[in-house]
Order: sequence, then C-alpha cells, then structure tokens
Amino acid sequence: MLPENTFTERELLQMLAGGEETVFSYIFERYRDPIYSTALHLSGSALLAEEIVQDVFLDLWLQRRNAPAITYLAAYLNRMAGNKIYDALKQRQRQRDLQQTIDPETEHHTPAILLENKDYDAILARAIARLPEKQRLTYQLIKQQGLSRKAAALELGVSPETVKYNLEQSLRSIRAYCLTQVNVSLTILIVLKVL
Repeated sequence: MLPENTFTERELLQMLAGGEETVFSYIFERYRDPIYSTALHLSGSALLAEEIVQDVFLDLWLQRRNAPAITYLAAYLNRMAGNKIYDALKQRQRQRDLQQTIDPETEHHTPAILLENKDYDAILARAIARLPEKQRLTYQLIKQQGLSRKAAALELGVSPETVKYNLEQSLRSIRAYCLTQVNVSLTILIVLKVL
C-alpha cells in the first residue's frame, strides 16, 4: 500500500494509466467506503451498493489509460457511481413494470381493468404508429427501449438536441391523438403510460 501524501493525485492517475496495481488498490481502499455509503443510501440495498462499488472500480481499471484526463478523482468516481445508481434504479423499475405485466394479479386487477388496459395499449400503439418515422423511432428508443437521449442520438445518427425535439413532438402528437380517441379520464391514464 502507498503511504499517505507520497504522491499527488495527478501522479497517482499517471501511474494508474501505466497499469500500477498498487495505485489502483490504494485508490480502491481510499474511495470504496464513501461510494458504498452513497450507493447504499440511495438504493436502500446493500447488495446493489456492493455491485455499484465493483462496477465503478472495474470501469476505472478498464479505462485506466484515460486516467490522466481526470481533473478531480473523487468527483469523477462520484459521478460514475451516481450514473450507475441511476441506471440500476431505472433497471429495477423496468423489472417491476415487467413483473406487473407478467403477473397482473400483483395489482389485483379485475378482468374489466385488464381489458381497459388493453384498450389503452391499443390506442397508444395506434398513436405511435401514426408518428412520422423519426419521431416514432425516437419515441421507441427512449420510452420503450429505455435508451438515454445521448444513446438514442448515437443510434439515430443525429444530435441530442434533435432527439429532444423529436421526442417532444412525438409526445405532443400522442397526447393529441389520445384526446381525440377517448374521454378525458381515459386520456389521463394513457398519457401517464406514455410518460
């Protein structure tokens, strides 16, 4: 292990970029607990918090050649952890949504409610199908596949601003179509599904 205050952060990052495992171990020991605490606090899961810590440091090691470009290591690691926590929570919500789709009895839905949901889904599907191609693709990538705007922009080969605009336009069009198809209370339910 490295003695405290032997090297500057810049020197440590240079050595990390060179593949120094002792430097990596030092960084891991120094920053593991704060990242774990933050992940535990935000996620409420010790298992998930441990996975976040492992993912953050695995990514740091795999991207070590870029380490000299890091300005503030603590801020960089916290940002990585925050992104991973956000992704994990988003994934957890997707799994819950999927589970409710697979096992609708968890919500104690009656057959009438399930039929209404199918009607809402059909109206939403028609609204999406009516969108211009770029808006439809943008909506599907972000809202149905869960991509970020940045990832959708890369996938579509356009700027993030274009993705933002297309998403906003698609949501407006979907809302407008839904309003013409059903009464206001049903539209509110469909719009909630869209968002």
